[in-house]
Amino acid sequence: MVVTKNNSVINTNFLGRPYITLRGSTNRFTQPQFELDRNQTNYAARLSEGMRVTLVCTGSGAVAKIPMSDECVPAE
Repeated sequence: MVVTKNNSVINTNFLGRPYITLRGSTNRFTQPQFELDRNQTNYAARLSEGMRVTLVCTGSGAVAKIPMSDECVPAE
């Protein structure tokens, strides 16, 4: 899937892998999460809050009704 949106948070999961949440919900706790591919550490380091991003990802289901994607790479 390809998604373009402004990111709201850049974080790491329990394994230390970077992920971002994209603004898509009024509830910040249910915003979709997009885990970046392991080779995208430098890309993650260049991101800042509110920056517009376009990612190509693989959907990985939902956890507690929060849409999750992984293996995301920048489409640029």
